[in-house]
Amino acid sequence: MTNAVIAAFAAGKIIRLDKLIQIVEQDPFVATVGGLAAFEVAAEIAMSRGRVDGPASFKSILFDSLYNLTPHQLYSRVNVKIETVK
Repeated sequence: MTNAVIAAFAAGKIIRLDKLIQIVEQDPFVATVGGLAAFEVAAEIAMSRGRVDGPASFKSILFDSLYNLTPHQLYSRVNVKIETVK
């Protein structure tokens, strides 16, 4: 499942009312960090819902959390800084 989330960050689409915009992250490392950060935030949100009874219910709630994750939720919960070393 994490592979799918990372792939979505590597090549995603943003749909606007007037046009479809293609966004591709050129750096695979940055795409991986973004995908894993989104996965972590969605897992935190899923656990905070308090309805998790076992692995099957967690997976269902995690899928819902990933689907409903907003950029605001992601940016407000993640503190990641990627620097390049020359």
